[in-house]
Amino acid sequence: MNSKHVKGLQVISIPDGKQVGKVEHVYLDRSARRITGFGIVEHGGLLSTRPEETLLVDADEVHSLGADTMTLDSAAPTQGAQTSGRFGDLLPIDRLAHRRVVTESGTAVGSVDSVDFDETSYQLTAIEVSPGLFKSAKRVTVDQVVSIGEDVVLVLDEVAPPEVAAPPAEAAPMAEGGGSDASASAFPSVPPTPAPPPRESESGLVIGDIDPPPPHPHSDPPRRIPG
Repeated sequence: MNSKHVKGLQVISIPDGKQVGKVEHVYLDRSARRITGFGIVEHGGLLSTRPEETLLVDADEVHSLGADTMTLDSAAPTQGAQTSGRFGDLLPIDRLAHRRVVTESGTAVGSVDSVDFDETSYQLTAIEVSPGLFKSAKRVTVDQVVSIGEDVVLVLDEVAPPEVAAPPAEAAPMAEGGGSDASASAFPSVPPTPAPPPRESESGLVIGDIDPPPPHPHSDPPRRIPG
């Protein structure tokens, strides 16, 4: 049974078939990890002028906790002697909601959304944890809960193991000339084109494959300066 489904259930006494009220609160014994009682909002009917009152009912006084109704064995509950006697030590489920959930090693899991418990023994079975918006709730079994503290619920590290970083990619071995094999395979080397052999010009000078320009036909011969 989930705590969210309990709140609002109609409460009926079996001996007289009277509708007592509806469930408003669920109280948890943190050390025993057990639901010990309920807070029932009473009502006297449409014509009643009496204001609504809260009636405490022990879990042991509940005959059955069904999907739609809670039934009581007695028409006059004992006012929840166990619940009222330890009221200051019990934790309302409403106050547990939104409490942070953290692993022993300090990893944040989320916050408490609700609790699951056995509808016969009322023992806690799991805690529903909300990781955040747009994420599915995570179910943490009671065996994985280390403690339910005043501010934080501690759980085992196995609930949220640390992420293992992927090993860095190995660098490709360097090929001759300073490049890697990867770059060599991606860009294969191209042998240089051999230069043409030098040839002899008409003037008899060897200047690669370029001949010196011929003299201009209208250029004057060099003048001789008298000494």
